[in-house]
Amino acid sequence: MVLDAWYAVGEYGLTHAASGQSIAFVAIGAMLVGSIGWSKGEGEQVKKGEELGWFAYGGSTVVCVFPPGLVEFDEYLRTTSLDGIESLVKVRARGADVS
Repeated sequence: MVLDAWYAVGEYGLTHAASGQSIAFVAIGAMLVGSIGWSKGEGEQVKKGEELGWFAYGGSTVVCVFPPGLVEFDEYLRTTSLDGIESLVKVRARGADVS
């Protein structure tokens, strides 16, 4: 994704710096994950490419929920998602534009 700057508000809440809109960020530890660690604390700024946190042991994922109109996902992701097809996304690949 192409992101500007984000502020850590708490473990699950972020604020988009440019618009001031709230974003839900949920770290989901998969089976056998010992813990989830956070590199940033409340009120600290997180810039594109910076570490926000980590999963201690095991595979995991994150879910981000954006307010309407803040993010426009690329056509490839929209099409494969609507068709129920797994999307191949490489590390640091572009996936969306943020208003």
